[in-house]
Amino acid sequence: MKIKRNQWPYLASMAVAILLVIVSFYSISPYSNKKIVEESQAFSIKVDYPKFSNKKIDADIKKLIDKNISIIKAYPAPLASIPTHYKNTLNITYEKPIISDRFISTVFYVLYFTGGAHPSTTVYTNNYDKKSGIRIKLTDVCTIDGKTIAKIKDTITTDLISNLNSDGHADLSWIKNGVNKNRLETFSVSNNRIIFYFQQYEVGPYSNGIQRVSIAYPID
Repeated sequence: MKIKRNQWPYLASMAVAILLVIVSFYSISPYSNKKIVEESQAFSIKVDYPKFSNKKIDADIKKLIDKNISIIKAYPAPLASIPTHYKNTLNITYEKPIISDRFISTVFYVLYFTGGAHPSTTVYTNNYDKKSGIRIKLTDVCTIDGKTIAKIKDTITTDLISNLNSDGHADLSWIKNGVNKNRLETFSVSNNRIIFYFQQYEVGPYSNGIQRVSIAYPID
């Protein structure tokens, strides 16, 4: 089919539009989802994790995944004589990674069930310098001094009291003991927010689950 001269501008614009769609897709999807599923008589493993194009970040994430897989595989197998037979279970999921101007933040939920009344879930946050892929701490995100720490803790405590009061489980002493400097390293960061995560039992009973508090960033 012969293309008329007046059709060239239209075809060129269509080609540009298609190219922009492709570029846009890859710009908002800088990682791929990886899945691990393993089953045996003793254990059940279901894992999802993101894979980036940064060797340091990918190696660090895989280290977390492999460590937990090794733990569940090494755990004693359930006794066959137990009437309610179960498998040792590991489920790992993750939130959509936050990719800001300076950082990449990943948040993982690692669920274990090895018998008992209920499973336990631990939240892991891995934060990286976007350019170097090096793991970062809160001190790399903002200047930490006594005044800043006090402000962060006050903001978090107020928010947690409000959140947990709605369930009738706001224990002030429990919250204050849980909101300490060491636990502030479990966080994720975007261009305008820092989200702090608290494990089960850290600031309230198991029934409240994992708690999170979002505060404005940069911190004034």
